[in-house]
Amino acid sequence: YSGTPDEITDRFLKFWPNVPNSISRSLNGNHEMYTGGHAYFGELLPKLNQSSSYFAFQNDFWILAALDSAYTQPFGGQEGNLNQQQVDWLTRIVANAGDRKVVLFSHHQPFSLLDPAQGPLLVKWLLPLLTSGKIYAWYWGHEHRCVLYDQHPDFGFRGRCVGHGGFPQARPDLSGAT
Repeated sequence: YSGTPDEITDRFLKFWPNVPNSISRSLNGNHEMYTGGHAYFGELLPKLNQSSSYFAFQNDFWILAALDSAYTQPFGGQEGNLNQQQVDWLTRIVANAGDRKVVLFSHHQPFSLLDPAQGPLLVKWLLPLLTSGKIYAWYWGHEHRCVLYDQHPDFGFRGRCVGHGGFPQARPDLSGAT
């Protein structure tokens, strides 16, 4: 999958339910950007009436904020990166959260038990928000695994990798991991 127009149509939109008066959103990932993101930005987002590749939902108790950690990749950037516009947007959301718990969603992860090189750019961008303790949880999907992490010892959020996309994979031996 590389995010071509045919793939967006045949593998996503063809199966996505069209429910009147509902809101659907799509989070950008590295595969959509393999072809420059043209179909994602030009076809998928308009079909969903989605104006940006990052978005948030809130109710009285929760804010679910989805970040686009893949946009900068094809333009000379590194995977798992953000930009100042997104960070400013998220900072305003968190500042106005009140008593709501904030849950982040992103394609790329802030850290990985299995690949320590993953995540430092995201953490660098969001360090003030992470150290504030206002992020309750963070869900990501880049690694094709399902991993539940203990509460982060420094930042306090609960990390979850929910990225198993159906790829057959042997369970790694994590007995020596810390």
